[in-house]
Amino acid sequence: MDEYALSVSRLNAYISKLISSDDTLADISVMGEISNYKEHSSGHLYFSLKDASSRINCVMFRSAAYKLNFDPADGMKVIVRGRIGLYEKSGVYQLYAEEMREAGVGALYEKYAQLLAELREKGYFDKERKKFLPYLPKKVAVITSPTGAAVRDMITVMKRRSPITEIIVCPVLVQGAGASRQIADMIDYVNLHEISELIIIGRGGGSIEDLWAFNEIEVAQSIYDSKIPVISAVGHETDFTIADYVADMRAPTPSAAAELAVPDLSDVQFALGQYLTLIKEGGERKLNSLNKKLDSIRKKRVFTSPLNILTSSQQTVDMFSDKINTAIISKLKAGGVKLDLLSALLKSLSMDEVLSRGYLAVQKEGRLVRADAVGENEDITLVGMNNIIEVRTMKVREKNG
Repeated sequence: MDEYALSVSRLNAYISKLISSDDTLADISVMGEISNYKEHSSGHLYFSLKDASSRINCVMFRSAAYKLNFDPADGMKVIVRGRIGLYEKSGVYQLYAEEMREAGVGALYEKYAQLLAELREKGYFDKERKKFLPYLPKKVAVITSPTGAAVRDMITVMKRRSPITEIIVCPVLVQGAGASRQIADMIDYVNLHEISELIIIGRGGGSIEDLWAFNEIEVAQSIYDSKIPVISAVGHETDFTIADYVADMRAPTPSAAAELAVPDLSDVQFALGQYLTLIKEGGERKLNSLNKKLDSIRKKRVFTSPLNILTSSQQTVDMFSDKINTAIISKLKAGGVKLDLLSALLKSLSMDEVLSRGYLAVQKEGRLVRADAVGENEDITLVGMNNIIEVRTMKVREKNG
């Protein structure tokens, strides 16, 4: 019997030959989730593909890995094309990968790019429409799965930074059928009932399929219509969803969203202390300046020697009073002289003065008249100082006629 026993090497070689002769196994595509991923220093990739109940080891040599247009990672769902072979040294069969792509990425990415372009064209991403986040919100609504690390991280960070802020967890599905509708309805509900002053929507990392609920139009529309500012925190820093673009603020991680949502009160207290110090110092400087001005005013003569200033002022008043009196008297005297002259002039022109010098005044019909008012054959009266002469004119002619 011993002479018919195969060596391990021959057995593995035989099995390897059987496998390599199978046309189906020579070119096969397998879909699964990457696990135990390792990139060797040689450039070769070693990993496993698994589903709910099975696993297969895989290797992708450097020449094939060089052609990849993405970075494989544990948990990523992929489709691998290659051949099944036996690694004779260990007796383990494995998938030798020639090509690898993310499962479903093609169709999903096309849908993502189409909606992204459509919403950008409609102005959903415009900076002008984005709302400012409240500095210290009293209430923050967190729309996410009630279980998992993301919600715990956000609560922990916000409670540490601002213990006075009330955190309201609004539970929704964040992946799978109906998740996008739940997220959109919850955003609308928080707005309708004004539950908070700020909304955070988000979840932890995952594949493009896991994050797809945040790429749906209904979620984008609810964020766009929200009157309450929205922070989007979906996945890891390298993950970008449509919700991130529409939201008023995008956070790279859920923890970062919590930091954006509320300030650190210890920093606020420190800043307030600094402001109070500045206000106090500024007030003291202003008070010192006013005290100096007050001291300067107090030293003025009007306050130090008010009686002297009053006496000096009285002397000045007396001096101006004397000057005014002198000027008035001088004016009055000058006016009196002029008045005497005018009075004498008027007196010399009076009727009595004229008649006293022997002249006669002409009256007609009891009234004084000018000489040119007297005609021929008229009765006139010549009035002198001491007599009255009644005459009748015979003829009137011009003096040089």
